[in-house]
Amino acid sequence: MAVCGMCKKRIETAAIKTKGVKYANWNVGTHMLSLIIDERKPI
Repeated sequence: MAVCGMCKKRIETAAIKTKGVKYANWNVGTHMLSLIIDERKPI
């Protein structure tokens, strides 16, 4: 199943809106989401 650029943006935007998430990057090829979180903030 392919993920388009628009879907990539939606996934990253939704992740960033999650409390404590500072950075999100969806890798289309591997279908992996990389996150940078602030561990000081409760999720």
